[in-house]
Amino acid sequence: MGKPRLAAVLVGAGRAERMGQDKLFVSLGGRPALGLAVGAFEAAECVDEVVLVVRPERVSEVRGLADRSGWRKVRAVVAGGERRQDSVLNGLGAIGEAEFVAVHDLARPLVTAELIGRVFSAAQRFGAAVPGLPVRDTLKLVEGEFAVRTVPRAGIWAVQTPQVFRVDLLKGAIDPGLEVTDDAAWLEARGIPVRVVPGDPANIKLTYPEDLEIAEALLKLRLVTSRCPEGN
Repeated sequence: MGKPRLAAVLVGAGRAERMGQDKLFVSLGGRPALGLAVGAFEAAECVDEVVLVVRPERVSEVRGLADRSGWRKVRAVVAGGERRQDSVLNGLGAIGEAEFVAVHDLARPLVTAELIGRVFSAAQRFGAAVPGLPVRDTLKLVEGEFAVRTVPRAGIWAVQTPQVFRVDLLKGAIDPGLEVTDDAAWLEARGIPVRVVPGDPANIKLTYPEDLEIAEALLKLRLVTSRCPEGN
């Protein structure tokens, strides 16, 4: 019996109002952010195919970029919907025959093949898995710009993407009428357990313009640490 097939739906159809420009095409390390994210999924041996979900007016442009870049795993480029969850549904409709699907936000361009593989491994065991990091900061409930109480942080994790699911499990849990900010929430609403595995602190989400400087610094650090040390 061969390994289960893994499709990846990479979503980037938002308006990026807080960033002030299209996150997919901002330059990081001399490459568009979109290219960094796709490159990680191309490099991940466990990934069999990729579907890109972008804003309708960007579909033709991204298809051309995929052709020029030689992305061999990109199966389709499709238009997103009004909400993130609508875009995810459009992407799911374009995948081929796969037992598992990874849903990833293209706004996280520093994802690595290693993280993709780890989350996929957990999903094969538990049916659904997401990467996350325990919250370190003190949490406050704020009302009208004033802190009203401290929120206990024990057991609170900041969740990332890619999130990997058995396709039948995810499709069976989807409720288009339920507003969600990530795909695991559909499973949680039905009482389906989702495994949380350690994420990557460098797997940041591009939201504000200053995040670009952080991402550039993380890329430079990754380049330095990946170099082989010279012999004495």
